[in-house]
Amino acid sequence: TDLAARCIRAVGDPARRFAEDHLRMLRAVRFAARLGFSIDPETAAAIRAQAAAIQRIPPERIRGELNRTLTEGGAGRGMERLDDLGLLEQI
Repeated sequence: TDLAARCIRAVGDPARRFAEDHLRMLRAVRFAARLGFSIDPETAAAIRAQAAAIQRIPPERIRGELNRTLTEGGAGRGMERLDDLGLLEQI
């Protein structure tokens, strides 16, 4: 149903998923930007709540996700979404 609704949603508890791997927050933004999907409100709220945790990820891994966001399509949407979710200021 999420594909039909064009929505990115974390599997299970979004806070738990992002706590397991903080890079998933950037991946959610990348996929939403590339596919032109929205991000589920609960998933977005969990990203906002944990945005500062992205600083625990090695810079080269963050760079890789940013490069993909900027080159796979939807770069403008991706940058706007990073800003909306509080990730841009953290990275």
